Amino acid sequence: MTHKVFVSYHHSNDQKKAEYLRTTYGDNNTLLDRSLDESYENMTDDEILAAIRQEHLKDSTVTIVLIGSETANRKWIDWEIYSSLRPYGSRSRNGLLGIYLPTAGETPARLQDNIDSGYAVTMEWENISWQLESKIDEAFNNMDEQRIQEMIKFYNEREIQTFIAVPPSRASTIIPYVNTRLLVIKQGQQSFVEGFKDEQL
Repeated sequence: MTHKVFVSYHHSNDQKKAEYLRTTYGDNNTLLDRSLDESYENMTDDEILAAIRQEHLKDSTVTIVLIGSETANRKWIDWEIYSSLRPYGSRSRNGLLGIYLPTAGETPARLQDNIDSGYAVTMEWENISWQLESKIDEAFNNMDEQRIQEMIKFYNEREIQTFIAVPPSRASTIIPYVNTRLLVIKQGQQSFVEGFKDEQL
C-alpha cells in the first residue's frame, strides 16, 4: 500500500474493526489514526474543522470511512468527510473509500452524495483481505481535473521534477502542465516509447 490513508469511524461502536484494519493492513504507518479527542469539545466548529485539516488529515491522500450502525449520526465523521473533500494549503482533497461493516446502517449523507456522483468508492468489510489495496488505489485515482491541476501546479511552483503515468482519459488534463510527454505502446510482450504531441489526442 503506497498511499497514506486516514480512517474515520465511530469510536464507541467500531474501535475493534479500526484497530484490526490498522494492525493487519497498516504497514509502515500507512493507515493513520489521528482521532479527535475530548479536548476538541471546547473548540468552535470552525476551529475543529481547521484542526482536522491541519493535524489529522495531513500527509493523507485517501480517507476510509468505516460504515457501522451509527456512523451516519456522528457529526465528527461528517466533519472528517467534509474536510477530506476540501483542499487546504498544499494538500488537495482526498479520495474517499466507504467500507460497509457487518453492522452497517445508513450511509452518511455526504459520503452517499459522493458515491452517487462516482467520486467515492465502496466495498464490503468481508472483502478487505483481497480488495482493500485495489479499492484504495481506485479511490486515489478518482481525481477530478481540479485536483490534478492543483497537484501539478504545486510541484511546478516548487520546481519539483515528477514522472506521472496517466491513462489516455486523463492525458488532456495533464498535458498543459508538463514539459515532456511520452507515449507507451504495448504490443504483446513488448513495449515501445515514443514522443507524444498534442495533436495526437
